[in-house]
Amino acid sequence: MNIEDLWFSLSFLFIDNEIDYKSIANEISTYDLDTIEFHLFYNVAPVCSTNIEQTIPTIWTGFNRTELIQDIKKNICNII
Repeated sequence: MNIEDLWFSLSFLFIDNEIDYKSIANEISTYDLDTIEFHLFYNVAPVCSTNIEQTIPTIWTGFNRTELIQDIKKNICNII
């Protein structure tokens, strides 16, 4: 699993549907907790959290992987 796979797996925490926490945990289990927390709070959440902040979230089943990765990379560049 590469870092982009981690981002994509963590993005499922921000969909407007039933979240399969066990599946996500299994997918990301190769990473240590510090790495997971860092990428969740600094890379994934800033991009994905707007979905669950909306009155009617637009993403129910999952984010588009390509767009998600592009948005995270763009957000990282804006921070630096």
